[in-house]
Amino acid sequence: MPNLRWFQIDWGWSDLGESERKRVRAREAMLQSDPGSHSLDWLAGFLQRMSNELRGRRLIAIADGDFEIGRWLLIAEEGESKEAIQIHDAVPGDKKRIIELSEDAPLLRCKKEMTERFVSALKAGDYEEADGASFEDNLVPLPVDFVTRANLNEIANAAAAVVSEPLETRVRIAEAHYLLRLIPGSLAEIVELEPYIENAEYLALYNDVMKRAKELFPVKLKAVDFLAAGVDRLARAFQLPTSMIDEILGHAARLDRSLSWVIQRSWAEATEAIDALEAKGAAAAMGDSSVKKRRQVFHFPTRVLITVEQQASRLDLSHSSVLSLAWTYGRDALARIPSSTS
Repeated sequence: MPNLRWFQIDWGWSDLGESERKRVRAREAMLQSDPGSHSLDWLAGFLQRMSNELRGRRLIAIADGDFEIGRWLLIAEEGESKEAIQIHDAVPGDKKRIIELSEDAPLLRCKKEMTERFVSALKAGDYEEADGASFEDNLVPLPVDFVTRANLNEIANAAAAVVSEPLETRVRIAEAHYLLRLIPGSLAEIVELEPYIENAEYLALYNDVMKRAKELFPVKLKAVDFLAAGVDRLARAFQLPTSMIDEILGHAARLDRSLSWVIQRSWAEATEAIDALEAKGAAAAMGDSSVKKRRQVFHFPTRVLITVEQQASRLDLSHSSVLSLAWTYGRDALARIPSSTS
């Protein structure tokens, strides 16, 4: 069975004792370290085991997979996996209209050799160029992170311009599901689908947990929590100056190394200089804070991230700012490393 793309567990945090919270923190660290590697069956079993560990407490999970898996409400109580209820997608105002479309629906897909060209054309607003993409055979998904709610109208209308006949399909963005109606030569219609279960009690429970999803585990885990849970490597996102990321990309290509290796090496080279900084000096060394930035994910040994967090706290800076400092102090040493072709 394919893995889930997203899930949240209602631990009943406010009712947990100190020892139970410590146990839950360790489990959450394990889950958050690799969120896309768990199946629906695994989650049901995990919820049952955790209910046992927490003395039979009622635990509730909401989960979302691909279109084959769908959305689910899971309940474990008194140490037994009690319920697994599938959530259907329904058109608002018409609860009898349940949308069941297969993963093979062609929207936002194109021939493999056309994918890069299609994405580039859409980003540039060049729909004539995008017309070269096929929505018929040999279909592969476009990059997931390309589709956002902000550009969904633009993409749907571009797709409507290239389909040859009316088409209905779904697209999901984060935890929201949308129905797209495409009519050749017309603007696309986008409808946010409602979750629907015939059992009103379960539907109310799902909606309540979904509404509180960001509050279910009200603790921001630190690297030390992940290390305590046995997680020795973590992926973390940082907001860094665009010019800095471009430099890192250049060194990675020159040295035939990963981006993560390059930034870890710069951290190692800069450690001594950062240790010598005081908070006032660190702020001055940051330079212009208004430069254009973008998000970049790096993989770090968990122990290194602990040091990053400690330095950020000591210098009263964000984690991203501390990493930027590391690049400032470590880039010259990286430049002296011979290229892979030397």
